[in-house]
Amino acid sequence: MSEENKMDTTEKVVGDKKVEDEVKTATEETSATAERDMMDGGFAVVDRERLIAEETKVKIPWYKNLANLFVAPSKTMEETIEADPIKGTGLGMFWSIVFAIICTLITFTNPLQKEFLYDTLRKAGTAEEKIGQVYQLQMISGSIGVIIGVIFAAFIMALGLQIIRAICRDKGSFKKLFIISLFSCVVAYALNSIDAALQLVVGTKTTVLGMGSFLGAEAVTNSILLQTLASTISVANIWSAIVLIVGYKVMTHKSMTKAVVVVLIYELIGVAITYGSLMLSQSAMQMTG
Repeated sequence: MSEENKMDTTEKVVGDKKVEDEVKTATEETSATAERDMMDGGFAVVDRERLIAEETKVKIPWYKNLANLFVAPSKTMEETIEADPIKGTGLGMFWSIVFAIICTLITFTNPLQKEFLYDTLRKAGTAEEKIGQVYQLQMISGSIGVIIGVIFAAFIMALGLQIIRAICRDKGSFKKLFIISLFSCVVAYALNSIDAALQLVVGTKTTVLGMGSFLGAEAVTNSILLQTLASTISVANIWSAIVLIVGYKVMTHKSMTKAVVVVLIYELIGVAITYGSLMLSQSAMQMTG
């Protein structure tokens, strides 16, 4: 074979290889483009489905979420702490404060409670002509103080549950627990307002919807354990604990049994603290006496 023919053959092979490489490169680019388009299309479908779901989802008005806290708390939890973004802080804070103020005002308007506080002021040495004024100031300061008390109580409640949740390694967040705690306060203060109104109607200054109504005043006074139970076991406290249980279950997606155990641990710690506080208070009174 002549030198010229060899060169032509070599150039032909090189040319064919170059064409083959170009075809391969083009094919790879086409495949990559097709794959990217498919992925983009997939994401577009997902986004479109999410938008459609958000647009077609029936929005529950705030008053239904409020009512559901008393009859179907799981629905309120799903509409608030499970929403994206998370909702419920305003609802819980506003109504817990409203019901707390209502409960405070009803309590202060109870004649028996008023008489008891008047006697307390007299024993403290308050002048008779100033007792009425001091009583009104206490009512105003009590209404203002309860606002801070509600937020502080929800914060402590959420903090306690957050510690237990971290130990159990359950999913969730402090923000969600704070909202759940606010919902628990809404229920507690609303039912306590009803209790205060019933006390006004019945003519008593002790709880009507609690264990204290079944115990004699003398028995409760003489037993720290009964005092603890009387201040702990009530319709308001039981239902607010149920709200905590349901909220924890919805947030963590754990079983109802797990949620009950967690909240029960928290409540038992609270009872122990109450009992300890009453013991210390009694000891202090005996020392001063």
